[in-house]
Amino acid sequence: SLLVSATEKKKSSDAFGKNDEEGGDTTTAAVSSDGKDAEDDRKLSASDPKESSTTTAGQPGTSNNDTTTSSVSARRLEYVFGSSGVVEIYDAADFRRTRNLVTVPPLPAFVSDYRRLVEMSSSGAMRSFSFQRLQMLASAFKMHVTLNGTAEDEAQSGLLGTDFYRTMKVDNHIHLAAAANAKQFVNFVRDKLENEGDTVVMEDGQTLRDVFKGAGLDSDHLTIDAFSVLADYSVYQRFDNFNSKYSPFRMGKMRKIFLKTDNHIDGRYFAELTKIV
Repeated sequence: SLLVSATEKKKSSDAFGKNDEEGGDTTTAAVSSDGKDAEDDRKLSASDPKESSTTTAGQPGTSNNDTTTSSVSARRLEYVFGSSGVVEIYDAADFRRTRNLVTVPPLPAFVSDYRRLVEMSSSGAMRSFSFQRLQMLASAFKMHVTLNGTAEDEAQSGLLGTDFYRTMKVDNHIHLAAAANAKQFVNFVRDKLENEGDTVVMEDGQTLRDVFKGAGLDSDHLTIDAFSVLADYSVYQRFDNFNSKYSPFRMGKMRKIFLKTDNHIDGRYFAELTKIV
């Protein structure tokens, strides 16, 4: 009888386990693919009951029954500024800030790499190679423009609601003196010379007409080419040429009269030119 009782009890236990596997309530645990992360998450869950068990939505379930899922939260990063002012990135779970995820090279390594770059850029052979390479790329681009320029223009004209001039552009080196285009500037100067030639514009009493006469200029010289205010190849890596483009006829007096606020007329011409723009 004892043998029969034990056999029945075993059958009952097997049937009960089988029923649980087929359709009972199931408690699932989301396991991280990284075993170490999963162990850390279990420790954090045990220490903080608020984060220990959450019900996740939007994930595939195993049955229609209520399923409680203990999930591993998505990895979050936090940043702090170190003692040297460099940003340090940490995993949010690393509350003790023990492992910085970003490795910043020390200053000696940076200086060494910088010196190496300076040596490379100063090398004659490197400059020759780079020049030839740039020439080849420029030629390839010119051929691209020749072959595909018309098609690109048509595609550009098909864009609705925007164009180059309505696209926001950001420049952190802004000159108000460059706000007017060359044609606007030339026309403004011609108008002032013809209608306000007797206005005293210099501290020594010179009028606008006197300044132009002293430079051997008159209204016939007021052309865009003569003004020489358009940027060209000569301004590349030449800051002196760049600055001279703000001086009509390359004369400092002209820049002071028309494009400065600290002058005898307290910047009146500059303000009027800005209003036109």
